[in-house]
Parts: sequence; C-alpha cells; structure tokens
Amino acid sequence: TFRTKRRQKCKPLYIDTSFNQN
Repeated sequence: TFRTKRRQKCKPLYIDTSFNQN
C-alpha cells in the first residue's frame, strides 16, 4: 500500500484501502 500511497498521494484514500483489502 505504501507504494501506491506514495505514488498517488493526491488520489483519495478509498483507493489505498481497496489495495490494502485486496
């Protein structure tokens, strides 16, 4: 998740959660 969070910092949090749950 940290990888996506760092790259798509501007993106919403729901995106990060989706990857984490996936």
